[in-house]
Amino acid sequence: MKIFSSVAVIASLFLSMPDTAIADNTEDMIIDKVVKAYGGSKLTKLKSISVESEYFQRSPGQGYSPGVDELKFYKRESHFNPAEQVGKTKFEMLGLDHFYSMGNFASKNKSVRLDYVHDQYNYDDGETGYYQILGGYLRGIDTILAYELNSRRSTAEYRGKENYRGKSNSIISYEFPFSPPLFLTIDDETGYIIKMERRFEERDLTVRYLFDNHKKTNGVLFAQNYTLFQNNHLDTMVMKRSVKINRVSKKELAIDEFLSSDWDYLESLSEPTVALVSPGYHHVTISGNSSSFVDSGDYLISVGSNAGLKARHEAYVSSTNNTKPIKYHVITHHHNDHLDSVQDAYDLGATIVAPSSAMATVKARLVNGYDENRFLSVDQSVDLGAANMYVISTYHTNEFGLLYAKDAKTIFEADHYGADAIQVPVRAFFTGYSLFQAVEPLNSDIENIARAHGRKILKWSDFAIAVEDYKNLMCKTTRQLCS
Repeated sequence: MKIFSSVAVIASLFLSMPDTAIADNTEDMIIDKVVKAYGGSKLTKLKSISVESEYFQRSPGQGYSPGVDELKFYKRESHFNPAEQVGKTKFEMLGLDHFYSMGNFASKNKSVRLDYVHDQYNYDDGETGYYQILGGYLRGIDTILAYELNSRRSTAEYRGKENYRGKSNSIISYEFPFSPPLFLTIDDETGYIIKMERRFEERDLTVRYLFDNHKKTNGVLFAQNYTLFQNNHLDTMVMKRSVKINRVSKKELAIDEFLSSDWDYLESLSEPTVALVSPGYHHVTISGNSSSFVDSGDYLISVGSNAGLKARHEAYVSSTNNTKPIKYHVITHHHNDHLDSVQDAYDLGATIVAPSSAMATVKARLVNGYDENRFLSVDQSVDLGAANMYVISTYHTNEFGLLYAKDAKTIFEADHYGADAIQVPVRAFFTGYSLFQAVEPLNSDIENIARAHGRKILKWSDFAIAVEDYKNLMCKTTRQLCS
């Protein structure tokens, strides 16, 4: 009887405990299960992790053709020391060119862009580091998620149960630097992380990472495959992944010795810069986004629809006192970031000029309706007065609207070539090569290149040198470009 009485007292005490005490234990119980599943002390004392992946990736709205999101194949190798917050990634995109090879190096408070095509690197501007630059890669590795969950268990919050894939799972969230909270779905039986979500409520967007085919190496668990969805749209599918634990050398976690740092860049300014390229041609940049304004006598022609066109136009008017109306606004191509100011152009009274294939996508960005007479679709070329717009095909997009200002002898391009590098000529990649091949047959007298993503005006003669250097560099190897 005494035994039963003691049990009853203990039970009554337990039942009288506040719910918060039980909940406090719930997070720790789940995290402990995850840590055990992923290797216990081998996970918590993780010194380094090396990951090699092969995957397909699509970018909604950024495909070669409007309405089509092509999958591109990548190979990536990544090395991290999570305790020291240092890491390096290297990736190669295998497309038509087969040699777009770049990377990133980051430590706690600095980051570096790595260019493995030209064997060079340069430091990023401002306060950037491990989580800002490499966070996207870290979140795609369930082993790192488990490590960070344990390290940040004080921020963890139990979110309830979910029946997922026919099994009982627990959901737990925790804080991750420079990201909304991460929501992990954890198998109650195994402790494996099988799903992670990041929720951007203001954008009505949920990014879901699904982890599959778990395996252990050196006693530490990892998922060999994962897929990433933006809402219900497939973004990334990792087909093959291998992992090494505690085998990364200091050399692999440093900037490659064979890379040289020969490049310095102009600082990105939040205040407007208005550059006079030639009489009647001004190039306006704010925070790295640019538009050009061409005076065509009684009216203006504008180009460059990335975010902030209205502010750039105000800066132009303030600097030049030119209040002529914008008669035509040229759209370069259909990619999302180059349509962010279509509404601005329409509100400023311009007729929207765009490649025919992009016009439906352009109109979809106008939220308050539109007048059909305010659009000009172009299949080959059109004379707008002081400038022509040519529709060309490049590696970047099937139809690209290239503006050529006649008197200024200047083209306006986006995403193909150039950077605000102090040194010249600026390095060229395959996209620049394809732009050069498409523009040369136009037989236009070109001297300058203005760009949608930069304030520096580049010389066409330097561009030609950069393209030739790129061809010579690439054709030392067996690349499709050279055959």
